[in-house]
Amino acid sequence: ESGDGIVPTSSTTTQLAVGDALSIALMKKRKFGKLDFKKVHPGGNLANKLKTAKELMLVKNKIPLVFEDQTIKKTLKILNFKRQGFVVIINKNKLTTGVFTDGDLKRLMQKKRNINNLKIKNFMNKKLFMVEENILATEVLSLMNRKKITNVCVYKKENKRKTIGVLHIHNLIENLK
Repeated sequence: ESGDGIVPTSSTTTQLAVGDALSIALMKKRKFGKLDFKKVHPGGNLANKLKTAKELMLVKNKIPLVFEDQTIKKTLKILNFKRQGFVVIINKNKLTTGVFTDGDLKRLMQKKRNINNLKIKNFMNKKLFMVEENILATEVLSLMNRKKITNVCVYKKENKRKTIGVLHIHNLIENLK
């Protein structure tokens, strides 16, 4: 104790430490994890940091999809219309086979003059980066920064080759403030 016995300081500090220790022990015993915490505390800063790719991804008709047999001219229309900075290339089975970015377009235009009738499958990037839908959005943002990319495809655990959504770095930054 300090403060001449008037202000109890060490006993309150001790009580806080014991309470924290009990909380942590109980969480471990009940296997209460981050996602459980988010369910009971959906608002606030901690829950915001626990958002998943699934919660923030663009889905369905907002995904910039292009079939691999499309021409670059048609691909450019979708690239401009969807305004994501990239398109996801899929085959006839709707499985993801690659991506084509606005940066890929710039590099292609430096090499070739007439690109309109070329097939996108010949110029797409086949080494795309994809994430599983339940990964934390903060982790996705960190990976994107490390890899120096601005977009990522999202898949379900059952089928890694099928894009179910996309994430853009600006959307992540805005939602993780």
